[in-house]
Amino acid sequence: MSSEWSAQHFVRFHATVRTIDLVRQLGISGAQRVRRDVAEQIAEYSRMSAEAEKGSKEYGRATETLDRLTELADFISSQESSDFHHLNAQALVGVWGVLDALVHDLLLATIDRARHLLKADITGRMQIKYAEYMSLESDDLAERLLTDIGRQVSSESKLGVAGFESQLDAFQLSGSVDERVNRVLLEASQIRNVMVHRSGIADRRLCRLCPWLDLRPGNPISVGTGQFTRYLDAIREYVELLQDRFLQKFTLGGADPR
Repeated sequence: MSSEWSAQHFVRFHATVRTIDLVRQLGISGAQRVRRDVAEQIAEYSRMSAEAEKGSKEYGRATETLDRLTELADFISSQESSDFHHLNAQALVGVWGVLDALVHDLLLATIDRARHLLKADITGRMQIKYAEYMSLESDDLAERLLTDIGRQVSSESKLGVAGFESQLDAFQLSGSVDERVNRVLLEASQIRNVMVHRSGIADRRLCRLCPWLDLRPGNPISVGTGQFTRYLDAIREYVELLQDRFLQKFTLGGADPR
């Protein structure tokens, strides 16, 4: 296991992602159970409506309840037909956010614990003075430094996990990523972006970067259960790769500087 200061971030990542996935599964199983219960209630209120005298209070209450139950049944049916797209899409947005936070926190921890790893060509172009960098103690200064590094390596303009890798590379913590995993992560990141910024409607960027999805601009995006599972597996595989790198760097490759 890598140094305790990095291991805690990986533990938190896995726990949070597990919670997100369990909430997603609970939503799916809960909807399926509610659908069965609603079907029984619809049958009961249909009987009550048929038996009640039209215009009576009993008839009005029964038909009003029946309308609400029918609407709920139709909604659940639409979610099942989409393979619970909304639950899967929300979970993807959440998991990608946790991945982003993991890399961010690991980099902040590296600044605190192993700042000597920062490449010389990066330090030479920093807006913050090197002497100030070497004496950093404040979280605000560490955040400032990380922002500066992100600007230098243009991390926000890079695709998929390439942005993460460019920042990790500044601390000699980057490495190769399996082509299959890299492609799935690119797709996941672009689907996530469309969900967050385009209301789930495909744009030209997504169509250009992920041509294998066979989408056209304006097409609605759907994230099925199998699709989400594929994204989740790739994200977990990438995080395992990161964990191995930190293991090699700080445990097998040399003692923690602190």
